[in-house]
Amino acid sequence: MAQDSLVAMARLLRREIKKGIEVQASLEAANKAVGTLGKVRTEGSTTFNVIRQSSLIFLALTVAKIMERPSGAKSDVASIPVLMRRLKEEGTQARLIGAARRWLPDQQFADHQEKSCRQALDLAIESYDRLEAGQTLGEVRATLQQLRNREIAHLLLKPPRAGGVRIADVFDLLALAREIVTHANFAIDGGDPDFEIHAQEHKRVAEAFWVPALAAVAAYEAPDPHAMR
Repeated sequence: MAQDSLVAMARLLRREIKKGIEVQASLEAANKAVGTLGKVRTEGSTTFNVIRQSSLIFLALTVAKIMERPSGAKSDVASIPVLMRRLKEEGTQARLIGAARRWLPDQQFADHQEKSCRQALDLAIESYDRLEAGQTLGEVRATLQQLRNREIAHLLLKPPRAGGVRIADVFDLLALAREIVTHANFAIDGGDPDFEIHAQEHKRVAEAFWVPALAAVAAYEAPDPHAMR
């Protein structure tokens, strides 16, 4: 049962990280396509900025969920801090390593699978500890948590103070989440979440949309609202 909850948590985190990857791909493709247009100004610029800002907020909130550190020892929240707290427990590690020996029916690979599981656990913990020790990404995570509380949880007269979050920092935090969950996922069931394949596919899809879409917007001439009909 305990291992089932780890599998479920890893599945939810994979899903959310893939959402983040898709938004990142869209933002990067859009910014790249805009750069090719030069200094063209159109009436579509306002709508583009609305879409971009909405995507930024959605990505920030997604990463905030992934990185949420709930209070209390027990929690129903699926987040990287909760997952890593579980994976650092000696009992959890022993169960996963034992299960790894049975990943394949052929027991001649059991020792290799056990070694691979141990390595994945070490790498996941090492990556997570890097997040915990790093001041910059730690501050970004705290700021995103404040943003989530302000934008989603409450409508406050005096919202909590939160400094500006650079999109590059959010991308860095998402990249670290990908790294942690890749190792953790392998330790849990020997699987690969294929985040890089997902990223490349959505980069292609995003460029296929934004390049012709923004070219069409730049070429569009809006009718004069004051012209005689």
